[in-house]
Amino acid sequence: MSDDYGAFGYDPDGYDKNGFDMNGFNKEGIHKITGTKFNRKGYGKYEFNKDGYDKDGYDKDGYDKDGYDKDGINEDGHDRDGFDEYYFNKEGIHKITGTKFDEEGFDEDSWDKDGINSYTGNEFNEEGFHKNGTCYDKDGYDDEGRDKDGWNRDGYDEFGFNTNGINNITGTKFDSNGYDVNGFNKNGIDASGFNKEGFGADGFNKEGFGADGFNKEGFGADGFNGNNCDREGNTRDYYKIKKEEEKEYTDNCVSQTFEQEAETGLHDDYDDD
Repeated sequence: MSDDYGAFGYDPDGYDKNGFDMNGFNKEGIHKITGTKFNRKGYGKYEFNKDGYDKDGYDKDGYDKDGYDKDGINEDGHDRDGFDEYYFNKEGIHKITGTKFDEEGFDEDSWDKDGINSYTGNEFNEEGFHKNGTCYDKDGYDDEGRDKDGWNRDGYDEFGFNTNGINNITGTKFDSNGYDVNGFNKNGIDASGFNKEGFGADGFNKEGFGADGFNKEGFGADGFNGNNCDREGNTRDYYKIKKEEEKEYTDNCVSQTFEQEAETGLHDDYDDD
């Protein structure tokens, strides 16, 4: 315990020289007068009584014995009369209209009788769900007007091409930028400058390798050139031999260790099992 009790007689942890806080409780939660976990008024160290309620009648979660907070709302969001903040009860009946719809004609889930959402003004809510619980309306289209395969109601994909590869703006097989449904122009080059085989004008692909599998410096993806040498000039055989030598060295070390242990009898106690 600290010797510094400050101007009011309490240490940095809030206890006096006898080990009690300003409310008369020690670190174990025992009150100095009653000798129990509760003071003379029946409240503990953290100001809750034996039933778990504070002086205002609320538990640690802020609810009274009937399950309502200071605003009269329970954990389900309903008031003492059973209505939520939008005046709907658990059965979905509105407090004022007495029906499943509020004064503006929307139900507890914000849909009107025609399935229009009050927030978006269409058949889908803000998360993109339809009243039917899926992401598609009765015709199979989502909130962007596309089916599960990405086609809109007119049969075009997100890039404006139909199943025949015709663009909806130009009426040809090329869009306004001159690219077809696969992203190539009339010369077979895409927007990044690569042809249909994936190679650019310099003969190299996006990863920097040519049709022969080597980059501009003459090395393949595995780091070796056409002569099977890496940048340090070492051949594949060099690494193969080195690996075999390392394995042989390791095997010899293990073998020597077992021989030494056998000579010293280090594992003799295991032989008794």
